[in-house]
Amino acid sequence: MAATPLIMSHPNMKKLLYLIPLMTLLLCSCKTNKDNLVYFRKNTPTTEQILKTADWKIKIEPGDRISIKVSSDMPEVTNVFNLPPTSSDTKPTKDSQAKTAITDQSYLVDSNGDINMPRLGKLHVAGLTTGQIAEEVTRRVSEFAEAPLVRVQLENFKVNIIGEVNKPQAIQVPDERFSILDAIAEAGDLTIFGRRDNVTLIREENGEIAYHSIDLSDANLLTSPYFYLRQNDVIYVEPTDTRKYQSEYSVNDSYKIQVISTIVSGCSVVASLIIALAVK
Repeated sequence: MAATPLIMSHPNMKKLLYLIPLMTLLLCSCKTNKDNLVYFRKNTPTTEQILKTADWKIKIEPGDRISIKVSSDMPEVTNVFNLPPTSSDTKPTKDSQAKTAITDQSYLVDSNGDINMPRLGKLHVAGLTTGQIAEEVTRRVSEFAEAPLVRVQLENFKVNIIGEVNKPQAIQVPDERFSILDAIAEAGDLTIFGRRDNVTLIREENGEIAYHSIDLSDANLLTSPYFYLRQNDVIYVEPTDTRKYQSEYSVNDSYKIQVISTIVSGCSVVASLIIALAVK
């Protein structure tokens, strides 16, 4: 019985007592709550529920670039409403001669939200969807040609996704209907260290930068006005406390190696101290 106070008063044992909480913290930091990896686990709708989808249609803004193509059964009539094509020369190589690529020009929406179309003149497009622009151009061209076909496309729809995702990147969006889940899929999903309950969407609204917190574990996101993305949106996935702790102490990025090395190191320290105390 007398040996216990002696051992507890040993200086090495005091060091061991300081190490035990540290090792416990390390082991706890390696654990990931599996529930935190699940999408839409909160407010999940039943199979009988029908959710109303959010509005996904993009509104054109100053600084956007759009293409407008007018066609009909009488191209000699409707071609005058299109921008003249531009020529892009390519340098010749040893096996080929120089080639000229013909591309259609696009319109840059000015600071007033206007564009200038051939024959039609100034057209205010800011605040309109591409479908609404197509309807207006069709109405005007119909005064000169019968049953014209008008195609309007947003050319600069780009979003950025950064933070705790497997492939952070700038995404050039080919279609206007693009959700935050599409962006996450393009980025290879969140890592296990990404916080699914606090994703930040950075969006420019009315000339100001707004920050919106998104909870990917909440099914209400599907009807949120931030479910579908807009041009120049930025998605930031915040790291969990585990990732922050690892970064602070420069721990190996591999999750499995982190767990194994921590356990082995902890056991080795404890065993060494016990052996040292037993020998003395």
